[in-house]
Amino acid sequence: MTRDGLPVAGGGLDGKVVVVTGGTGYLGSSVCKAFAETGATVVAVYLLDREIPYFEKLLGALGKNVTLLKADVTQAGEMDRVAKEILTRLKRIDVLVNTIGGYMAGPVEETSSEDFDRAIALNLMSAFLACKAVVPSMRAAKGGAIVSVSSEAALQGDEESFLYSASKSGVNRLTESLARELKSANVRVNCVMPRIMDTPPNREAMPKANFSKWVKTDQVARVIRWLCSEDAAPITGAAIPVYGGP
Repeated sequence: MTRDGLPVAGGGLDGKVVVVTGGTGYLGSSVCKAFAETGATVVAVYLLDREIPYFEKLLGALGKNVTLLKADVTQAGEMDRVAKEILTRLKRIDVLVNTIGGYMAGPVEETSSEDFDRAIALNLMSAFLACKAVVPSMRAAKGGAIVSVSSEAALQGDEESFLYSASKSGVNRLTESLARELKSANVRVNCVMPRIMDTPPNREAMPKANFSKWVKTDQVARVIRWLCSEDAAPITGAAIPVYGGP
């Protein structure tokens, strides 16, 4: 079954414990909503308090199924603390979705080492640390699903896009490696590659663009949800393009 040409989640998500990093951002909020609609127990890991009003407005009554936990997932030890708290409260983690990321651009010769470190922290380190924190419990449970948000930019570098392309390419390699490591434990690991997502900041940054060609955050969220459902059970180690309109 599809909606807007996209798969609708199959069975198996009701009652699952789903952890979403960057859970109050534009994409993260849509991901939390998509899973909450299935009856999953959702934990939104967030850092910025200013994002909460948007999150609460989008989820509405579904917000009662979502727990907020504050943490800086780019910092070693923070996601370990979060995972421990979730396992203490809810006893398991069935799904991890990594949505934290940020676009950084500029010529290589003008890129500082601090810029480099920040891009890697946002786009790759955050996913690495989150995966590392939840994998032991998933391995012990002999099941789980992990989806990270990469980008079309991971496939090829472009002018002044080195930082973003390189860090998102790392997400793809992390996905492939971890999928192989966890296959015997029945833990599936995939990533999605959006092009430009239709968010207020992107509209502000590119006011003359054709927004109708941009993929919507709820569309990306439904693809992520489907990848974590039983209908996608054969899929692991994949990087799924989610580019939007032609």
